[in-house]
Amino acid sequence: MLAPIALSVILLSYWSFKKAYRARRYLVIGLIFVTTNLAFLSYFLDVLFFYLVALLMIFLLAESAFNAAEQVRRRREAEGRANRLELALEQVVQAEKPVEIAVKSNGRIDRITADRIIQLRSSGGYVEILTDDGRELLHNESLSEVEKRLSLTFIRVHRSHLVNTRHVQSLKRSDQGNGWLVLSDASEVPVSRRIMPSVRRALG
Repeated sequence: MLAPIALSVILLSYWSFKKAYRARRYLVIGLIFVTTNLAFLSYFLDVLFFYLVALLMIFLLAESAFNAAEQVRRRREAEGRANRLELALEQVVQAEKPVEIAVKSNGRIDRITADRIIQLRSSGGYVEILTDDGRELLHNESLSEVEKRLSLTFIRVHRSHLVNTRHVQSLKRSDQGNGWLVLSDASEVPVSRRIMPSVRRALG
């Protein structure tokens, strides 16, 4: 039993010298385990030994949980950076060649570029489109259908709300986990608790 642990201590000493991530912590634990067992060799397979093994297992399980949580955090940070980069690139594309929406209402068709849209609200089977010049247009389509044609600069923050990130002024969060966005026209849009984490990552 001590032979493989002693070998691990030797390897950990080398990795600690090379400043490997968290190697020194494992080295200290390994040294404590080996020296304690050698100091109380006559108690081998006694209660003390099982306590040491139990403590070692608890430490290793805690380290595994910590490493898993750290990997999740890093992955979310990487996803957030990738989303922000993708959003920035999409904004550049939109500035050069914005998407146009043909707004159909009451037999009339108005063409409007997506960069002029502040937000879109679901209203039954229709969509209310609010623009940066104060207009409110009623479009004869569902919110999901319009969303498919819009760029990544638009994010769904609620079941019935879609906003243009270029017009977001601030994000506020309540104690219940939900919140709201303040847009460039001073209007406020609710953000559901389920979508709040993804909205925060998208907005950076």
